[in-house]
Amino acid sequence: MSSGCLIFISGWATDASCWEPVIGEIDCHISHHHVDWWKCLNNAAEKNALYQLLRKEKAGAIIVGWSLGALMALEGVAFRPEGVKALVLVSGTSRMTSSGSYPGVNLRELNAMRARLRRSPRAVIEAFGRLCIGDQQEFSIETDEFLEKFVDRAERLDVASLAEGLRYLKERDLRPILPEIQVPVHLLHGDCDRIIPVECARYMEKVIPEARLDIVHGGSHALLYTAYNRVAGLITGSIRDLMDADCRTQ
Repeated sequence: MSSGCLIFISGWATDASCWEPVIGEIDCHISHHHVDWWKCLNNAAEKNALYQLLRKEKAGAIIVGWSLGALMALEGVAFRPEGVKALVLVSGTSRMTSSGSYPGVNLRELNAMRARLRRSPRAVIEAFGRLCIGDQQEFSIETDEFLEKFVDRAERLDVASLAEGLRYLKERDLRPILPEIQVPVHLLHGDCDRIIPVECARYMEKVIPEARLDIVHGGSHALLYTAYNRVAGLITGSIRDLMDADCRTQ
């Protein structure tokens, strides 16, 4: 596994900087890449940055996705299963919107958010950031400082890309592919997540053959900021599990 790599995909309205606290805590030496989510919205292999990277990766990758990035990680293993050794999905889901008894975001809310984005992107991003933090019952984080940095970084992104990201979240339903995933899938989710309910993670744990769910009690959607040590520990554990498996087969 030493010659493999980590591939990080961030969530909506974020960029590679959101992974900095996590990467600093990973207790293993392994190369890593970040793929911009707005470069992975196209299903065509030649236009999808994740698919292109997986085609080049010969030793196998661990894809780490947060929120929207978790959906893209699932698509990555479906596209090239032989190029992926494991997934780490943080605050993730296989379908963003609710459907029947399946939990998720109300479709009308997502449509309204996309409409408001054209008129007042900063207000939409700030409201989203507040939902990401949640009540923070168990974690200490300076809300105003977090929101200022979150909004400032998000405003550097193209509004059209943000709108396309919301369209992606509205349309994607990856539940049918879950039973076919044959790699270890490590799930981390806060039970106070106000963006993606923890029941979405429980659904994936139930349907994916090799899935394991760790719950952060009191945790919000913003685990990369509020529980980055837990995220890093999960990634480190995934790397070591694969290294041990490689040693047993040699």
